[in-house]
Amino acid sequence: MNRNLLKIAGIVSAIVVVIMIGGFIYVLLSIDNSFWVTSRTINMKLDDRAKETFIVIDKQAIHPNSMELRMTGSLNGQGILKFGWSDSSYYRSDTINGDFNIYFERLDWYSDTCFFKFEPLSATNGDLKIECEIFSSRK
Repeated sequence: MNRNLLKIAGIVSAIVVVIMIGGFIYVLLSIDNSFWVTSRTINMKLDDRAKETFIVIDKQAIHPNSMELRMTGSLNGQGILKFGWSDSSYYRSDTINGDFNIYFERLDWYSDTCFFKFEPLSATNGDLKIECEIFSSRK
């Protein structure tokens, strides 16, 4: 008789564990986590003058936390491409020439805006495509 009681207790315990795990998964899936991804793309023509551009990625992002950034294009000489949080504080600066493809995956980024600046060195024309995604929460 003890064996039967142990089997029943084991089966009941397994059923309770399955129900608890299912309920936990249901709660996790039903929570409104409000994670948000916002994308922006800008195309620019480059010449022998310095250019600055300011991107508001998402005005509604309350807690931005990271960004993916790709800058591609071509240039007939050399130039410096910078990006950062403000027009006086740049996060990164790269010397570019010819065809270029610069990619940053999941940068720590706590702003809903981004500044870009191109400074020509020997370049007189080219093009630049900026693609960025900001990952944030609205809560």
